[in-house]
Formats: sequence, C-alpha cells, structure tokens
Amino acid sequence: MKNALPIYTHINDARKINKAKKPLYSKVSSGQSLKISRKLIFWETILLPFVFVFDIITIYWQKRGIPIFKHEVISMKLTPQFSPSFKPNFEIEKTVWQHDYRLGKKYLLNFLRENKFQKIYILALSTSYELEKKMQSHCMLRHILESLALICSRADFHISTAKQKNIASPKWLIKILIFFHIQILPAADSLDKEAFVLQNKGIPILCNDLPRIKWD
Repeated sequence: MKNALPIYTHINDARKINKAKKPLYSKVSSGQSLKISRKLIFWETILLPFVFVFDIITIYWQKRGIPIFKHEVISMKLTPQFSPSFKPNFEIEKTVWQHDYRLGKKYLLNFLRENKFQKIYILALSTSYELEKKMQSHCMLRHILESLALICSRADFHISTAKQKNIASPKWLIKILIFFHIQILPAADSLDKEAFVLQNKGIPILCNDLPRIKWD
C-alpha cells in the first residue's frame, strides 16, 4: 500500500530536511539559528513514534477504501530549497505579532467537542489568510492552521463514508489529530517569535522550510 504512513513520512521527511539545513542556517546566522533548528528537530524526533502508531491505526480504514489522512498531509517534496536570504523586494514587518490564543482555542475546542469540523475549517483557514495578509512571518503558525483546516475539510466525508460502508467510525481518531493541532498553536507561535529575530535580518528560516498548501 503506497504511503500507508502519511503522517510519519511527513514528519520524518521534515526532520531530514531540517537536519540538512541546520548547518547552512548556522553559517549565515553565525550560529544564532542553532537553537531554533535544534528545537524543531527535537520536536520532530519526539513525535515520530507517536505518529507511527497513529498511522498504523489508519490502515484499518485505508484497507477498506477510506484514504484517511492520505490527502490531508502535504508532501515535504514541495518544500523550497535552502536560500540564505528572502527574495529581493521581500518586506517583513518590524514588530512581532502579539496574539492571545485563549479565546481562539476556546472556540476551536468547543467546535471540536460539538463535532463541528466545518466551523473549525472556516476559523482556521480564515485566521491563516488574515495572518498572511497582515504578516510575512509566523510561517509555522500558518502551516499548523492550514494543516488543521485541511484535516477538518475532509473529516465529515471520512466519517460519513465509514457509516455508509457499515464499518467503525474514524471520528475519534480524527478528533485526536485535530485536538493535537489546536494544542500546539501556542508552541508554533513561540517558535515563530524566536525565528522572527533572524527573519528580520533577512534569513528565511521556517518561512522557507515549509510546504504551502494549495487550496482549490
């Protein structure tokens, strides 16, 4: 079965890319990027055994014709090649974005509790669009929001298809992944704020290391 472990493959490929770019960013930043690279690689390494188990569970539905998470995970092959600087004429804001996540997380968690996946999709995607319109930084936060929206965009389809096939519902598994995304939003924001210092110096760390999701 081709790409039976989509989330594991995504995280593992991301770790390989970040390990390869780590010395390159370190060179152009005189070592200032090492803390960010190490933290990112550490998180990815810690996640691998958990997402492996997660992917193994999804095989139950994949074998029954429900491609759960196979289209919700973006290939890291779409990640831009290393660049020591942003593109010419690229402008980044001078002050870091400050945001209180408590209200947003409350709305997202309430929607999740009520199984309102489309509500989460709309809120996550609109926040991502608004953030991109106002800011050119906070790339990790945008990536997590886009990923969250993509998962939610197909959640009802997977659940209804399982019901039609009279097999176990994947709702609980989908909700776990959505919950995880919501919980790591503050951590993504924190990492972005660390990277902002280097981005303001023209070094595109994080912003040039994540694949962008193309919406139809």
